[in-house]
Amino acid sequence: MELMCKGPVNTFQSYEDGPSTCIDHILINRTKLQHVKQAKVIDNHSFSTSDHHPILCTLETESHLHHPQETSDPTVSWERARSTNSIEDYTFAVSTNLWTVNFPTTATPDVIESYYSCIVSAIKKAEKDTLPYKKFNRHSKPYWNPNLTVLRDSMRSIRNEWINNCHCHDTNCEFFQKYKSAKREFRTALRKAFDEYESNLAKTIESNLDIRSENGLDNHK
Repeated sequence: MELMCKGPVNTFQSYEDGPSTCIDHILINRTKLQHVKQAKVIDNHSFSTSDHHPILCTLETESHLHHPQETSDPTVSWERARSTNSIEDYTFAVSTNLWTVNFPTTATPDVIESYYSCIVSAIKKAEKDTLPYKKFNRHSKPYWNPNLTVLRDSMRSIRNEWINNCHCHDTNCEFFQKYKSAKREFRTALRKAFDEYESNLAKTIESNLDIRSENGLDNHK
């Protein structure tokens, strides 16, 4: 790796007077080394907030790989369902659809599997007919907020200032101290925003489950 790699050999730089080590690796079979066209440890990376430097490894393969078209299954928008009272319609549709499923008279594996499929189809049909959908965007960051944008942009600006002036790791350096402080502030805010998002999401799911349970009990009265 040291012979092939460009950039610093060390992939981890402890900015708190700790050691610099080559702790991160990309493992490749010896028989595939001829396919490695480039290996690089990126030191100047403004998008990363980690003390670990990104590793870039470019491979050239002989075969053409087929990449199937990516599809994402739609998920229910429970907030919209609650605001439009769609959950009551859903529970009613589930009950109606399940009444149409005939109870099997035998218990063979094939019959049980068919009965199970009919139940799932009935529930999915009720969901499709009554509940609003949303598509998950794998690139989105639902926990992101305007404050994080401000802190991120400030951290990048201060980091560029540090790089342009010295790019050293001296803890007594004013530019380095400012960058570390901005980086720490952004990390703290990012972690807080993510934790709050997860907590609120869990509360929303729990609330939706409670409402569905209550509606289910009402339907059986």
